[in-house]
Amino acid sequence: MDLTSQKQQTRRAMKERMEKMKESERQAESRSVVRRVLENFPEGAHTVCAYYPMRTEVDIVPLLEELLNRGCELYLPRGARKGFEFWQVLSLDELVPGPFGVLEPTDDTVLLDKEDIEYVLVPGIAFDQNGNRMGRGNGGYDTWLNHVRAQNNTAEIWGLCLDSQVLREIPIEAHDEKMDVLVTPREAKRFI
Repeated sequence: MDLTSQKQQTRRAMKERMEKMKESERQAESRSVVRRVLENFPEGAHTVCAYYPMRTEVDIVPLLEELLNRGCELYLPRGARKGFEFWQVLSLDELVPGPFGVLEPTDDTVLLDKEDIEYVLVPGIAFDQNGNRMGRGNGGYDTWLNHVRAQNNTAEIWGLCLDSQVLREIPIEAHDEKMDVLVTPREAKRFI
């Protein structure tokens, strides 16, 4: 089986697995992931890029609120003509539904300067024990993360996932971006 077929098969299996997961389990594991991030996040973190969760992703809304309470500059993605851009969020109440129903910032705030990023919190379909990430298949995050790393070699990329999203190994290609830290309900594993 070729790599593209392997990735498609893995995505289908993971999507099915995540849709079957009980909401109570997802919420319990999400709370643990948020706790792990906060335990391992430096108090002085200033500029953080994150995401607003889809139903099958780690629910990090409490984490987003805590980062705002700590005075972090928080940036979330907004769909753009090619991929997405990150815009500053001052309050989660300001978010509006985007094209896929996911809440996102409006474009009347501050557009992120990639050189300022300290931490990026990234969702995924699956991750493996070596820090590799599999996204939804459109390459949006990989392309964006590649640009971040080209402009800012100090930004740390943290993958956030539920236990059932961690596989022994996932099929990867040269353009797939590896995580610096993988945070699960059980641990925060550093790869750098």
